[in-house]
Amino acid sequence: PNNAFRDANYLTRISLPMSLKVIESSAFEGCSTIERMILPENLTTIGSYAFCNCPALELIWVGEGVTSIHDRSFEGCSTAKLVFHGKAGSYAQTWSEGKGYAFDTGSVGQTDAVMKGKVIDEKNNGIKGVFVSIYDCNRLKTVYTGYSDEGGVWSYDEAVEGNTYKVYYTHVLYKFEKNVIQIT
Repeated sequence: PNNAFRDANYLTRISLPMSLKVIESSAFEGCSTIERMILPENLTTIGSYAFCNCPALELIWVGEGVTSIHDRSFEGCSTAKLVFHGKAGSYAQTWSEGKGYAFDTGSVGQTDAVMKGKVIDEKNNGIKGVFVSIYDCNRLKTVYTGYSDEGGVWSYDEAVEGNTYKVYYTHVLYKFEKNVIQIT
């Protein structure tokens, strides 16, 4: 929805659902600490001011399915800092280079460590829609927010080996025995 994470200054990264087709107007506007975004493959449209005034944003991966990026989607982001990543010859390349941003076709993935979890009920069924937040105790900031999928699974693929993380989770319909775990 419009303004979904507007001014959420605690976000540095966020995982979006693969089914997402449109990032609405001002969805991440004013998220001054968000550093990187990997947009879902099924995304087609980036709305007006979607990433406006995100000065820390330095990397965004935009898939081939994106065929519409509003002229002001990245207003207030640094053309000297932000690098768009994607496929050569894509709409994202044409748009970003036309606006003065660097474009790179190289890989974006992090290879350090992957943290995965599964939230289950007493019958061992996965719980969909559990909010998961990961705090990096070494960097002193939240590095991931997202929801568990249909099977109760969540994952964070940009963990750094050796760092300590606190994983918080909550769901409006469930009470957990423990809603925070620490991982090193």
